[in-house]
Amino acid sequence: MLFCSKMFFRNGLWTIFGLALGVFLGVSLVLDGRVSRAASNPEVPESLTMVESVRYGLNNNPNIRAAEFEIKKSASDIGQARSQFLPRLTSSGEIQKLESISAEGPTQEEAISQNFSSLAIQVVQPLFAGLSNLNSYQKAKMQKELSRQEKDRRELRLILDIQTNFLKLLKAREDVETLAKTVRRLEVNVESAQAYQRQELVPYYQVLQAEVELADAQQELSQARNSVAKLGFTLNSLLNIPVGSDTRYQGRLADFERDFSYSYEQALSRALKKRPEMQSARLQVDIALEQMDVERGKFFPRLDLVGGYTITDRDFSETGTNIVGEAVERDQRNEYWSVGIRLNWDLFSGASKIHQYQKVGYELRRMRSKVQDIENQINNQVRSSHISFQEAKERIVSTRKAVQAAREGFARAEKNLQLGLGTIPELLDAQARLRRAEGNWNKARGDQLLAKAQLYFSMGIPNKGLDSQVMKQ
Repeated sequence: MLFCSKMFFRNGLWTIFGLALGVFLGVSLVLDGRVSRAASNPEVPESLTMVESVRYGLNNNPNIRAAEFEIKKSASDIGQARSQFLPRLTSSGEIQKLESISAEGPTQEEAISQNFSSLAIQVVQPLFAGLSNLNSYQKAKMQKELSRQEKDRRELRLILDIQTNFLKLLKAREDVETLAKTVRRLEVNVESAQAYQRQELVPYYQVLQAEVELADAQQELSQARNSVAKLGFTLNSLLNIPVGSDTRYQGRLADFERDFSYSYEQALSRALKKRPEMQSARLQVDIALEQMDVERGKFFPRLDLVGGYTITDRDFSETGTNIVGEAVERDQRNEYWSVGIRLNWDLFSGASKIHQYQKVGYELRRMRSKVQDIENQINNQVRSSHISFQEAKERIVSTRKAVQAAREGFARAEKNLQLGLGTIPELLDAQARLRRAEGNWNKARGDQLLAKAQLYFSMGIPNKGLDSQVMKQ
């Protein structure tokens, strides 16, 4: 029987070790597979519109992925907090061989040569913990919601960044088109000036003046093309597209709706309800309140229901003798269970709990002040964006008229020069006015769309395509 008991304990320990190793390897393989799938690069698209760019960025941007993992982490925290309500099952086992070297006089049994083994199982069910467990669980659920709101905030910021760079890219492309036309017109002007100068119809300084205007326009064209390239690189980075990919971003400024019918007051009311920062700040106040309850619960005792089951086995190498010199079997095997209620109350800990409670109280006050600060920031963002939108809208009207007038003025100056009624400087001045008017018109259209994107961001609305119908939903 003793031999069977020893084999039971040894085999039991090896079984526990094998199970633990198997669970570890299984979990490692599952996690490794998930990480490998997450790390795989998606297929790089050949072309993207702005809406497609936003969708692709939301699915592939590393910052958004990090926020998703934070949500999963918070879900695990909820499970961990919920586990505090459940019973805790612990076990312990021991196998020991003891060889006595020397002994004189009466000797305790624990010091005699023997083989010792034991197995103990204990169950602890929390009954009362000052409501700390309940408050920790509520706080964990709020933390998960806070993680969701952080993901929403990152998505809103990513949408704005993609839209801003996409619209700037379209505006830069239209600048390139405008400047390319300007360069071609100036090249013709230089050729005309050189022809007139060879016929001694104009002085040479007018030829130089035309060449300077051409060089300036060529420099602006080069800068505009450089801006197109850099904005493309920025978009690739936001969308997590590998360096060197030749993704084309398609669209024109004229493709987007320009209406925005909400007043400043309506936009602000929507922003205070929808902005993730506002929701997050309010939730952090609630979390601080729950944390105060958690800290308050630490002042109360903890009450647990405890049950246990224990087996011990001692196998002595030699038999003992009684007072008359007869041999006595000293081997022991004990098996018993126990149940009871355990009370733990930390009565004094150097006032650390009091200071921690005060610390959480200050954090609560800080978060309430932060709510007011965020509200002021949102108010300022909505007002500034709304003013910028209206101002750009007015500029579009005036710059459109300026472009029409400048084109007509250039055509007249060009015709007058051909008829001998105008001069090269007059034509160059008309060309400069046309270039300036077209540039201002492009800027006004781009600024209005940028302000519209900023308005939707300020209101907390993820409008991927700047569609005005989104506001009516």
